[in-house]
Amino acid sequence: MQKELDTMRCRNTELTALFKRLYEDNMLGRVTSEQFQILSGDYNAEQSIRIIYRSVDVMDSVESAEIHEHEIEELPEQAESGQKTA
Repeated sequence: MQKELDTMRCRNTELTALFKRLYEDNMLGRVTSEQFQILSGDYNAEQSIRIIYRSVDVMDSVESAEIHEHEIEELPEQAESGQKTA
């Protein structure tokens, strides 16, 4: 999971740099406003999708950790009830 997170961070940095260059090219007249709108929309959409997927992964990881934590908290109770019935 750490490798995937690092890859996503790297891609996010790349997208940010691409967007800055695209903006500069638009301001200098190298890229038309229409091209800028299309490309910047694509970059923003990719970043948004990556954020959504990452959020889902984090929520799943937290939920899984909470389940395991709850199971660990129940172990002493289970051991104690097992001792009483034995």
